[in-house]
Amino acid sequence: MIGPEFESLKEAFFSQENSIILVEGKLDVEYFKLLTNKRHGDSKLVFNGEFYPYGGFGFLNNPVLLKFMKERFSCMYITVDLDVYPQVKTSFTKAGLEKDKDYFLVGIDKPGYRFIEGLIPNSIREKVNSENLELNFALQSENKDERKSAKDRLKELYLMEFKKDIKYDKSYFEEFYKLTKKLNQKIKNAP
Repeated sequence: MIGPEFESLKEAFFSQENSIILVEGKLDVEYFKLLTNKRHGDSKLVFNGEFYPYGGFGFLNNPVLLKFMKERFSCMYITVDLDVYPQVKTSFTKAGLEKDKDYFLVGIDKPGYRFIEGLIPNSIREKVNSENLELNFALQSENKDERKSAKDRLKELYLMEFKKDIKYDKSYFEEFYKLTKKLNQKIKNAP
């Protein structure tokens, strides 16, 4: 196997783990690792495997690779941002993957919330946005690279601010807990 889809998942392919959760990027891995903290109590993500970033949705458009990954691991779950789901839904169907069984949607279905950062409290996003007006203006740039760079930097800043005064409760993680509840139900009943 060659190509960018394989490059981003090379570590996962050769992992000694038999249970994995594939997430979009490195920042998503950090959010999911936060969810495994015992301080969440009953809302904790109960997962004893590894998290791997798939590096963008290109991998998700390869049904053959998806099938291979599903067969390679005894327990594999994929998270996919709501904003790209329409572009990968057909591949998931071809690969025999089922929603809320094999893959889970991340985000809230409203503009600007259809990805993992859409799950953090609005107060975090508002604080970061107000302190980084230039990045917000760059999101409107006609230059694609400038837009992507600004978006990526804002995502990093959201995570940093989120972790700064973290509260392991519903006020902080309410939207995340909806996702962990679904994941925990599947993980608990996994073979």
